[in-house]
Amino acid sequence: MLQDSFIDEVQVSANGQWIATTGSDKTVRVWNASTGAEMFRIPLNGNGSVLGFDKTGKYLVSGDDSGEIGIWDISVMSASTNYVQFNGLIANAQYTPAGDAIIASDDNRVWVLNPAAFSPQTPRPQGKAVREMKGAINHLAVSPDSTRIAVSTTLDELLLYNIKNRTVVNIKHDNIVTSLAFSADSAQLITGDTNGNLQTWD
Repeated sequence: MLQDSFIDEVQVSANGQWIATTGSDKTVRVWNASTGAEMFRIPLNGNGSVLGFDKTGKYLVSGDDSGEIGIWDISVMSASTNYVQFNGLIANAQYTPAGDAIIASDDNRVWVLNPAAFSPQTPRPQGKAVREMKGAINHLAVSPDSTRIAVSTTLDELLLYNIKNRTVVNIKHDNIVTSLAFSADSAQLITGDTNGNLQTWD
């Protein structure tokens, strides 16, 4: 497997069938995980920045630095693509584990998007961002039960957003957060920071 230039993101589908890559050559490439053969090459308007498969491995969401998020049906590549156009850099885009929403960020905003509302007419995102931060968002994680989003920013903000009741918990911490993850039961948030600390939050 060989991409023409810098690779910024790699994702593997939950069914283990596909590997997707994207980066500075302005393409998304989908590879057969068993053989390593390139199956599809999808052109982008900007440098690829994020990727995410839905839970079935049928749909792939991509984001690029032109501010575009696209949904691709990789089971039938002749199908038209649907997308939504943002003004800022797409730093995060992923399906919720339940597959009913796409969680995305552009610059300092967090969005919960309905994939069914995407269309081929390059619409702006519907509604308002669910949260606007002071700093640019650098990390975002969705809980396995699809109910919470954890967000950290370049200005050292860290919060937990409840998708269902729209409540926000700001988490006070001592160092810059460099990574986020949820426990398998969604009961705890795990953070890593610049001082090498690994912390869990109920």
